Amino acid sequence: MITQSHDLDAAAMYITLSGHAIARTAEVDDATMVDLDADGHVAGIEVIGRERAWPLETVIERFGIGEDDALHLRAYFPYVATLETWPES
Repeated sequence: MITQSHDLDAAAMYITLSGHAIARTAEVDDATMVDLDADGHVAGIEVIGRERAWPLETVIERFGIGEDDALHLRAYFPYVATLETWPES
């Protein structure tokens, strides 16, 4: 079951995909981190600046998020970007 938590002071959101222990963290961009378990499966996703478009499709593809979890994530977050469509600063 996917859950979300928010840190309003940091304007951050954490999406939990599993209760597995985090073995390492991979950086997708400056404000999107993916926590992986010992088997390399996604345990959670941290998004800093939670109101910005973040690269969900990139995370799903790069880390092989399962079809059911991907479907739920897309339903929860319909307005996201990919790194290829990321606006230039």
